[in-house]
Amino acid sequence: MAGSDYIPSKNAAFETFAVNFDTIGGANPNAIGLLAADFTALHPLVLAYSAARAAAENPITRTKASVNQRNVCRAQLEASIRALVKRVQANNTVGSTAGPENRTGPILTGSRSRETGQVQIDINTLLMLPLFR
Repeated sequence: MAGSDYIPSKNAAFETFAVNFDTIGGANPNAIGLLAADFTALHPLVLAYSAARAAAENPITRTKASVNQRNVCRAQLEASIRALVKRVQANNTVGSTAGPENRTGPILTGSRSRETGQVQIDINTLLMLPLFR
């Protein structure tokens, strides 16, 4: 899936991606068809990965064990993010595949709602942002 994967391969970029996913999604999980509990569970994984990456990349603390810990934390965090994204993609009330007239639930488009004034962002657009590449 190289080249088409939305998860960055480089560790620093992945950390930025994970922090942004946690921050943006956690701010309004219902808008993308998820629950606050999903991000309550994700947040400690983001923090653990950040700490493990810092230890693995610091020349003073870099050991085989710290690199292994970073890799384990990354695998856990990546699996959790992929599971959440699959749920968002499976939710037919979220996304850009149906026209606005066919949506029945929360929508994320990329425009400001005339009725509510709220900014709505399409999850596919969100995943295509440079931070998510």
